[in-house]
Amino acid sequence: SGYRDGRGQSPSLWGRPRCEDGATDRAAVLFGASHALREAIGSPVPAADRDRINDAVATVRLALGDEQFAAARARGLALSATAAIALATARTDADT
Repeated sequence: SGYRDGRGQSPSLWGRPRCEDGATDRAAVLFGASHALREAIGSPVPAADRDRINDAVATVRLALGDEQFAAARARGLALSATAAIALATARTDADT
């Protein structure tokens, strides 16, 4: 169980599709937002998701570089829950 967005997806996985789409900055923001939401509700990343999330984070960090990744993740950490959910569920050009 745990929180799921409107698509039934755990916040921890929000950045993963964005990473695969090549939108690495957005993915880093979403990784930050999902971390903040999990902290706020006291819900750790499920063990079954950890490896996939760690791999996706490493891919995004490598693509952006440490400084840009940290800045994008910090923007995600600062988002409200409403803004984070809106960003995670918004359609992008890669979605069409």
